[in-house]
Amino acid sequence: MSAAGYVLTLKCPDRPGVVHAVSGFLLGHGCTIVESQQFNDRDAGTFFMRVEFESVDNSSTMTTLRTEFATVSEQYSMEWRLLDGGRPQRVLIMVSRFGHCLNDLLFRAHHGGLNVEIAAVVSNHPDLSYLFDDQHSRANGLHLALGRDSGRPADILEIDGRVTPEHASQLEETIWRRLPDLRPLRADQFGDYQDEAQVRHSDPLALTQLFLTYHLLREHSSVQTIFAPPVAAESRVLLASGEGEGSSHE
Repeated sequence: MSAAGYVLTLKCPDRPGVVHAVSGFLLGHGCTIVESQQFNDRDAGTFFMRVEFESVDNSSTMTTLRTEFATVSEQYSMEWRLLDGGRPQRVLIMVSRFGHCLNDLLFRAHHGGLNVEIAAVVSNHPDLSYLFDDQHSRANGLHLALGRDSGRPADILEIDGRVTPEHASQLEETIWRRLPDLRPLRADQFGDYQDEAQVRHSDPLALTQLFLTYHLLREHSSVQTIFAPPVAAESRVLLASGEGEGSSHE
């Protein structure tokens, strides 16, 4: 769509004249319809409509259209939204085991055939994860997949050399937020390595070292919790009442 393109979506009680009112409003504001779809739910008595249109001479702005369409919407009790057609819409794709549709959507989105930003792909099977990884996740250098650990399902995070410093930094901050008590131990040397006489830095190496540190510290914390010496019941009572060592009484 052009820069002056818009998308109008609406629903309202089904009654004669809705399409005429919408198309007449657009004509009166110097707009031409690019695509129009509508659906009538007879059981619910509800009418649905989606219209893509363009302002022929760019005289109608988003503010003008929204303000003046309010009169039409009130007349027909509409629930409606007017969107900028030039802005990519964030979408969620849900898929099972048939990959031809997912592959088509990913291809068209990647090459500009669809004006969308794919936020996520959700599936009840991991069979098609390679499609999303190849066209999207691999651009970030981070790939999450389902694997097996001693026969049990396990999440596998693969980090390759294409991970950007921005994504690496975001992931590091996320991990350190899970370890608030250990932030004083944070080291800037994660990812540094010696290359002859020079010290170089690798974001994939830093993330790998940080993940290993995170899991080791979590396991260490779990072991301490499991094998911590029990506190006697009467000691807990004394401490709770302030009668432990160092307390004062009048």
